[in-house]
Amino acid sequence: MKKDELSNTNVKKTVLMLIGIIAFSVALAGCVSDTGQNDDQSQDQSADSGNGENQQLSGQVIVDGSSTVYPVSQAMAEEFKKQHSEVKASVTSSGTGGGFKKFVQGETDINDASRPITPSESQKCKENGIEYVEFKVATDGISVVVNQNANWIDSVSKDTLAEIWGPENPPQKWSDVKSEWPDKNVELYGPTSASGTFDFFTENIVGEEDSSRTDYQTTENDNFIIKGVKGSENAMGYLGYAYYQQNEDNVKAIGINGVKPTVESISNGEYPLSRPLYFYVNIDHLKENETLREFVKFYIENADGEIIRQVGYVPATESHQNDLMNKFENVMDGNYEVNYKS
Repeated sequence: MKKDELSNTNVKKTVLMLIGIIAFSVALAGCVSDTGQNDDQSQDQSADSGNGENQQLSGQVIVDGSSTVYPVSQAMAEEFKKQHSEVKASVTSSGTGGGFKKFVQGETDINDASRPITPSESQKCKENGIEYVEFKVATDGISVVVNQNANWIDSVSKDTLAEIWGPENPPQKWSDVKSEWPDKNVELYGPTSASGTFDFFTENIVGEEDSSRTDYQTTENDNFIIKGVKGSENAMGYLGYAYYQQNEDNVKAIGINGVKPTVESISNGEYPLSRPLYFYVNIDHLKENETLREFVKFYIENADGEIIRQVGYVPATESHQNDLMNKFENVMDGNYEVNYKS
């Protein structure tokens, strides 16, 4: 090979080597940059994961009270626990009045109620330093139910119901009420006097709260009422609409003044025994217990949705739901004052 050709060849090799070194350096720098970025992202993701773990709820919520509101709170608790598996939510039912006996002592966080708190219950809260807030979450229609085979009855007036359930000279046979009705003994099932359903029914049907005949099967278990009515063609009972809706194949709801309980008749107020449903929250517990706060928020956020509808009650409107959330935020901001009843 000639000397000039050899020189040119060495120059070309040198240039190619330099190009290779530069290219490798650029690639290496890019890798380092990418690796740094990935490390930063990994750290951010790790931090996010750590925050999520720190935010995981694991406390307890204690709910008692109305058997009518019970299925709503139970359904809310089940859905809430799907998001917060470590939360312990105790939901029981001892009746509105029975639940308030515990609530006024600060023994529970929430009391479900199928009627407003009474002045005496409110004053006991005040005496015991219990501040509370009321949330109306749904609408119910107390349903009067009879046996599926009771073809002799389909609708009654409020006056007839008052005659059946009133304390003065209560009929012992159905024929005592109407001559064309069966000459069979009257069998009745209903809630105890500790129940908000009992209070509402006696006040709106009999005409005076706590005024009722006493010779009937009392219970705080609405399924016991369903079972009793299902088992006898001569039986009648009353309970929340959700329990009737869940047992339409087992019992029959009769009309009152010609109107039967349906979601539509309850929501528009046409059904005579439509009524609001509530839950009451201990404000001190609410501020101290993060799990309780999140549960109450979840409850309110779902007050206009499928959970209440699937249970069998009429959910809150969007406007009312907004009012509930505003009330909740005012409580948390300290802009809420308890209006104790007297």
